[in-house]
Amino acid sequence: MKKITRSVLAMSLAAAMLTGCGGAAGSDGAVQSEESGGSSAIPIEAESVKLMDMQAVDLDQQEVRPGDIISGNKVTMVNYWGTFCGPCIGEMPYLQELSEEYKDQGFGVLGVTCDVVQPDGSYSEEAISDGKDILKDTGVTYPVIVATNEINDLFNADAVPVTYFLDSEGKLLGEAYVGSREKDDWNEIITEKLAEIE
Repeated sequence: MKKITRSVLAMSLAAAMLTGCGGAAGSDGAVQSEESGGSSAIPIEAESVKLMDMQAVDLDQQEVRPGDIISGNKVTMVNYWGTFCGPCIGEMPYLQELSEEYKDQGFGVLGVTCDVVQPDGSYSEEAISDGKDILKDTGVTYPVIVATNEINDLFNADAVPVTYFLDSEGKLLGEAYVGSREKDDWNEIITEKLAEIE
């Protein structure tokens, strides 16, 4: 489809001030892209530990076990996003910077794309291509996995981005954060989450 251009990225960065985009994909494959100020997510709560044992692939369709990534950090920010979502894309450069700045403190970021998998479990080549372009244009090098239908059902979100923080055992630290945030806001939240683990 389209290539993500520098101008689109700039618009996405400007759009990062918006709350988020409605309609994360579930196993029914329904995705909407309209912006939504009042959407919320159902926290995954205790079921967050299920993510540790699930299998997934990255955007190169290489097998990845999210639990291996999460167990390697004291705190992992799990950022659930969509390739159609301007606010999601807009905050990704901040998330990349934060993943580097807090790495020595045991912090990591795991991106989870919600709109690559199809209802039949196959992958949209168009969404994979868009996702790769987004990672390149935003400078993201932290791990990004494709949400399977099972993972989408686990998150059960009606808006993206949605961000969760997990400890090294996959247990949820607090509630879901719905919508994008500025880097300073994430700085404060990450510092609090790391302090909880100390």
